[in-house]
Amino acid sequence: MRILTKDWFVVLILALAILIADLAGLLPVRWIDGHLYDFSQGLKERHADGAGRIALIDLGSGTPAALRLTAARLLERLERVKPRSIALMLPLNRIQRDPAIPFLDEMHAYIAQARLPRRAAIRLDGMIARAKRHLDVDEYLQLAIHRAGDVILASNPSAAGTAADPHGLSARFDTLWGLHRHLVPLDAGQISPPMPDFTKTAAGQAPLALWRDDDGVVRAIPLWWQTQGHREPTLPLLLAARTLGRTPTAVSSRPTLFPSYYQRKNGELMFRRYAAADVLDGHVSPSVFRRGIVLVSSQSGMRYLSPLGSHLDATEHVAQAVASILNRGMYRRPAALPWVEFGAFVLLALLLAFVLPRWGMTLFSVTVLLLIFGLVGMELYLLLGQQIWLQTGAPLTLLVTGFPILGMLRLYRSQHLRDLADSAHSNRQLGLALQDQGKLEMALERFRKLPVTNDNLELLYNLALDFERKRKFNTAETVYQHILQHRPRFRDAAKRLTQARSMAKSAALGTDRFMTSSGSMLALDGGGEKPMLGRYVIEKELGKGAMGAVYLGEDPKIGRTVAIKTMALSREFAGDEVKEAEKRFFHEASAAGRLNHPHIVTIYDAAEEHDLAYIAMEYIQGTPLTRYIKKGKLLPITTVLNIGMQAADALDYAHAKGIVHRDIKPANLMYNEQGRSIKVTDFGIARITSGGHTKTGTILGTPSFMSPEQMIGKPVDGRSDIFSLGVTLFVLLTGQKPFNGDSLAAISYQVVNDKHPDITALRPELPACIKRLVDRAMQKKPDNRFQDGKAMKRALQRCLKEIAETQA
Repeated sequence: MRILTKDWFVVLILALAILIADLAGLLPVRWIDGHLYDFSQGLKERHADGAGRIALIDLGSGTPAALRLTAARLLERLERVKPRSIALMLPLNRIQRDPAIPFLDEMHAYIAQARLPRRAAIRLDGMIARAKRHLDVDEYLQLAIHRAGDVILASNPSAAGTAADPHGLSARFDTLWGLHRHLVPLDAGQISPPMPDFTKTAAGQAPLALWRDDDGVVRAIPLWWQTQGHREPTLPLLLAARTLGRTPTAVSSRPTLFPSYYQRKNGELMFRRYAAADVLDGHVSPSVFRRGIVLVSSQSGMRYLSPLGSHLDATEHVAQAVASILNRGMYRRPAALPWVEFGAFVLLALLLAFVLPRWGMTLFSVTVLLLIFGLVGMELYLLLGQQIWLQTGAPLTLLVTGFPILGMLRLYRSQHLRDLADSAHSNRQLGLALQDQGKLEMALERFRKLPVTNDNLELLYNLALDFERKRKFNTAETVYQHILQHRPRFRDAAKRLTQARSMAKSAALGTDRFMTSSGSMLALDGGGEKPMLGRYVIEKELGKGAMGAVYLGEDPKIGRTVAIKTMALSREFAGDEVKEAEKRFFHEASAAGRLNHPHIVTIYDAAEEHDLAYIAMEYIQGTPLTRYIKKGKLLPITTVLNIGMQAADALDYAHAKGIVHRDIKPANLMYNEQGRSIKVTDFGIARITSGGHTKTGTILGTPSFMSPEQMIGKPVDGRSDIFSLGVTLFVLLTGQKPFNGDSLAAISYQVVNDKHPDITALRPELPACIKRLVDRAMQKKPDNRFQDGKAMKRALQRCLKEIAETQA
């Protein structure tokens, strides 16, 4: 737990959380940079005084034919003043031809054959030509485009193309730290690539798309579009290049443009919009458009939010982009900039982790505030003065969140130190009182919580002497070791440790009254008073467990019958193994004691006395399922499935508490024939996964029933128990283990690599649902098994239902 309060650990977790949040597309990190960019746009008044003027002409609304006719007439009017470039943003992908045109052709042929007066014939031909021109709007528009001379047709980007973008490491960092963008194709009138007839008469065509950020604001526009192995300039870049009389590559090779958004003092946009009807009616003089750039579109397009807070259609965004290129108002993000941003993030993380927390709270606070204002000021300065977009959102987020967290952590530590001083005084007084009452273990518990000083070690030394008087030599040995660990030459503790260790070995050899020569840990065959362990009266020995003997006992205070599992740790293990065995033994009580389930054995108590560690648990009427795994003694199929349901339910409950059993097998399932119920026992090798005690490489359990990941020493979760339960059902249904071998290596290889036998081949009468169920539970990969006990229980229920329906 101490590491959780370390400044560097907290900062590390926070930095990783910010990175993950950014990668996951959450807004807070990028919200800062986006709004600083927008704020800088509003601070600076910009005028489009560059290489030309830009005007927008709105064709209005109407049918496609009507819009083309208006566009053709408008181009005829603009042809007289010769604009530098005209961008026509209309859908030109379908033919608009009036059905009456063939009849006009017939009339023209008839007039040519009829002997009409010359003047009448000429007049009729002129009338037919004018009517045909208004009806065949496509031909009319093609002619107008050709005469206008410098008309560029806009189109949606090809579905096969992509926005050109560098693919280097810096670009990946730019994606990480920068705003995540979504490509928005131009949708005004559902523009698609124009028909070839229009393309031949136009000066060119160019795709158009916008980059819309996660917050809905358009802050970037692609300048190049990748199509079938080559790239082509988009509409803003092509318009600017033709206006400047240069090639698109010479104007800009950057894949993306961050434009300036121009506005007037009163907040209006810099570029005026004219109605096509006003131009055609003469209310607006065509000279307004002389030597300028004209963007012609209809009013049917969607509108997108700009950094200035106003909603603009695609035509207005194009105008802003072209003006930015012509006036050199683009914002830049050099290739090295993402590395600078990453370096700033790492540097601030190091400052927060190792430097700033060591300062006083006032200096710490002032420094953090200065850093925050400095980062914001630097980003605004570069945006306004240098037109460089340095994105400081991630470092700012780290500072804004890290400062209060580290401040609260500092307050917690100072309060904790005060609490420790108060607690030390209380523990000292209470420990002395418990020692006077003979409650030595409880006194030791209190003394161990005291800080290590000579006075407190003196208390422990006197307590160890009392343990020796009570013949609790193992505990005395532990206390002396604790003392010597902190003060190697404290009084005669080293000599006392040697004596206590010798006395503990003597007790283990049978001189202690709780050890018999036959190997039982408690003498039960003599006359007189029955022995006691703690507060429990021992009645008889029930058998030998994996880690010690098991006794039938009774709690005389409440008249409860219990089963007591014991172990003489110093007798069963040697050296460092004693500590590990003790840890495992009491871990069973720690893990299983947290469980309260009808199909899990209840733990009542755990303690250590007279060199014996013991656990008092629920006494179960029943036998292990190992009795029913031989052919001829197999339980009915439905009974086995019911047992599986109970076990799956119990495991699901344990897994929800963070406990993995790790040794599910018939021997650890106690079956009561009368009640047809089971109890899961022996959580002695369980691990609380949330506590981080699982060690990679540790193999605990019974090989034939272990999961593949447990067999090779990988960390396991509840799905490992699901595999073991599947093996257990296989054995109960067939009387045969799915994995057998002469050695552990052979079994291990089969568990990890070989598929288990077909259960229906071993027992043909088994229903198909059982085969499916067992096969899924025994999948090698955890992701392919039942993901929890609840899912396996449902599968068992469905199988029981199928069997019942079949029998009915």
